[in-house]
Amino acid sequence: MKQPMSKTQILEITNNDNTALSIDLKFEKKPYIDVNLNPGQVILPYTGNEGEKLKIPIVFTPRDMRKYEETINFDFNGIYKANIVVKGEGIPLLLELTKTEKQFLDFGVGKVSQEITKTATLINKSKRAVTFSIFPENPSEFEKACLSLNIEHEEEKTLKPNETFALEITYLPTNRMPAFKHDILLKVKENETRRLTTVSGVSHGIEVKFIEDVLSFGSVVKGSRLSKKLQLANFGDIDAQFSWDKTIYQKHFTIIPEKGHVLPHEDLYLEVIFHPQLPNDDIKYDKLACTITGGPPLFLTLIGKCVDQAKENTQDINFETEVRKPTKQTVNVENPTAVQWTIKPTISTQKDSCKNYFKGNSTLEIPPKSKGAYEITYYPLKMNVPEASEEAEKPPVDLHEASLFFPLPDGSAILYRLFGKATPPQPLDTIKDKAVAKKQKFISIPVTNWLEETQRFAVTWVIDKENTDPATFIRGANTFDVAGNSTKEYKLNFITYKEGNANFTITFKNESTKEYIFYNVELEVDPPETIATIELISVVRESVSKTISIENPLDTPVKIEKEQFEVDSEDIFITPESFSIPPQKENAIEINFRPLIVEDKEVTLTLTNPELGTFVYQLSLKGLKSTIQRSMHFKTSLGSELVQTFRFINYVKKATTYTVKLERISAGGAQGGAVTEFKSEPSSIAAQPAESHLGIELSVNVKYEPNNIGESRAIMLITNPEGVEYSCLLYGNGTAPQPQSITKIMHTKTVNIEFKNPLSEKCEFSIRFDNPCFTLATKLPGPIESGKGVSLPVKYDFSDSQPSTGRMIISTKDLPPWIYYLHGEKQISPCLLYTSPSPRDATLSRMPSSA
Repeated sequence: MKQPMSKTQILEITNNDNTALSIDLKFEKKPYIDVNLNPGQVILPYTGNEGEKLKIPIVFTPRDMRKYEETINFDFNGIYKANIVVKGEGIPLLLELTKTEKQFLDFGVGKVSQEITKTATLINKSKRAVTFSIFPENPSEFEKACLSLNIEHEEEKTLKPNETFALEITYLPTNRMPAFKHDILLKVKENETRRLTTVSGVSHGIEVKFIEDVLSFGSVVKGSRLSKKLQLANFGDIDAQFSWDKTIYQKHFTIIPEKGHVLPHEDLYLEVIFHPQLPNDDIKYDKLACTITGGPPLFLTLIGKCVDQAKENTQDINFETEVRKPTKQTVNVENPTAVQWTIKPTISTQKDSCKNYFKGNSTLEIPPKSKGAYEITYYPLKMNVPEASEEAEKPPVDLHEASLFFPLPDGSAILYRLFGKATPPQPLDTIKDKAVAKKQKFISIPVTNWLEETQRFAVTWVIDKENTDPATFIRGANTFDVAGNSTKEYKLNFITYKEGNANFTITFKNESTKEYIFYNVELEVDPPETIATIELISVVRESVSKTISIENPLDTPVKIEKEQFEVDSEDIFITPESFSIPPQKENAIEINFRPLIVEDKEVTLTLTNPELGTFVYQLSLKGLKSTIQRSMHFKTSLGSELVQTFRFINYVKKATTYTVKLERISAGGAQGGAVTEFKSEPSSIAAQPAESHLGIELSVNVKYEPNNIGESRAIMLITNPEGVEYSCLLYGNGTAPQPQSITKIMHTKTVNIEFKNPLSEKCEFSIRFDNPCFTLATKLPGPIESGKGVSLPVKYDFSDSQPSTGRMIISTKDLPPWIYYLHGEKQISPCLLYTSPSPRDATLSRMPSSA
């Protein structure tokens, strides 16, 4: 079954105001239209930069061949509202490749200056001409990959029905390049853009680089260590081996590892440690060579400075707390004099990065001959303790450092060195809420900016995979701006396909400072609501269907089995019974309704899939009486019978018994009364359960024996205890009796001829012969009961004066007579074999002149 295609239109919104605007909309995704706008989206004032425009994709996916129209409501700052009307129409488009294998074209491993050309032929199977253009998805990258097409980017082609176009893709690598894969797109004019084919290839070689080729460590106290990361990137397609000569730099630096390899298209982070032992204002190693096997060497410059640490009158105080959580310590200063001291302590930092992290009162009053307690508050805004990792050797902690100086009135001074450890933050809160499976949930999260200037946060979330179903999806803005010292609500869109619990962590991180805050979110997900109410109306034993789509948002295929569907009605069946939905695709299924009785009812159709959860649909079913009446027509002579077979399908899914009933239809159309002309064989039928929606064929034989000349009507009703009914009109036409075949009688012998009263009442019949040689051996039997038969003994006496043939004529009332042809024989020659002629031949050749 062909799936619907999508078309995306971009709605551009430009903020011409001088302040930022927030935009929201209350629009829930529908099967045929979706608006991809993250909740709480902010539009910055437009200054001429194209990136400042907000581009909103609107995706139209028609499900039927019809016209659509939707109105989308936008809300700006909760003040101004704008309505956008979106219209679309679903029509069939059959522009495709002649060979499906051409959807992927692999150039393999190319050599420099070797030209390779691949061809993919496009055919228009639509009923109308189609105008289109073909171009790479990323033209600049396509050109960098040394690829070209035999059609220009802006060039349009028009194909008439059944016309073709041969697309040629040429690959001519000029140097080493990594493996590439580029999509070539097909854009139908004023319609969709879709992938036509994907080309791939590779040109092998080595390309290794340092992201930074100069590392400066600044001033480091002798005997201490400072480490930095050096990123080594392998842009090539083969494994790159590297090594250092540590004898050149090992006095002041250590590089870990000293040798190794970098996998293709991966990065390796080297650790460079500066560990000076003697003061030196200029420690520099210029262009240290890193040897690359099979390629040119890389060069790195290392710069550092070693200084002494003053120790006199210095004490150390260590703090440790979570980042942005204050902690306090107290130091005592003694006043040995007899006068009160008023001291103005100063707290200073050498680095602006930890400025104002350590705070205390501006003055300290110490009474004579006593001690004064001075409280120091450590409130770090930036962490310096890395998060827990599995690395065996962790980088040293870059402590927050400051000095607390007490200038004493006696001319001396006290100096404290303050060291602070700011560990990673704990969750600000655990947000608990409820949601409904398969229904979008908007969650508001307060985000506080602890700095004075505006911060831009990168927003990420991590789903607890152990306690959350994989069919859980979160959408929201990737970046979020919060003004200094303020709180702003961040809106998150959440949806999960299965009931249960959903837990995730959402993090707001400043990419510049690497500082972050995060929340734990715990949602209790209730069972899904009814997705849709579907009305199905059909006459009994006729099928009607409705198509619905099942979407698979996962990255793995989902198998739908017959057993996963549950519906309390045997009149419903699903096609196909089982199928697989590819990753991030959807499949259409048909809900088929075939009522067996006339009734209205409401039932629930449930699809329970282990990956996608439960889908609930309410079905409004209505079975109507059939307007088509089956009939059987019979025509035979009075005294004869005709048998026909009536076949019907049993759809009941359990064992049942059908009862056959015949009723007369009078000339005025009234129904009822006994039927004598028609009989059913058998009168009841035992049916096995129908294991599939195709049902089981059953049959009943209907015998027609006319009891008069003329037409007769009846109706046959076949019913079962479940209320299923089949009916068939029976039309009979009785004609005049037909002459019977010749009966042979030997001289002086008697032959019994069977005769039955076909009439509906007891009657007396008269018998006569047109040849006196034939007589009735016994008296007439008298009146004959309706439907009963008698044996008539007919005797033949040979006479030379009479012919050997004759007729027995039976008559009653004013009906045409029954005629039986007779043939008398004097003797049978032993050398002759007599063959009875056909009734027609006998009539022509042996009928007496009186006939």
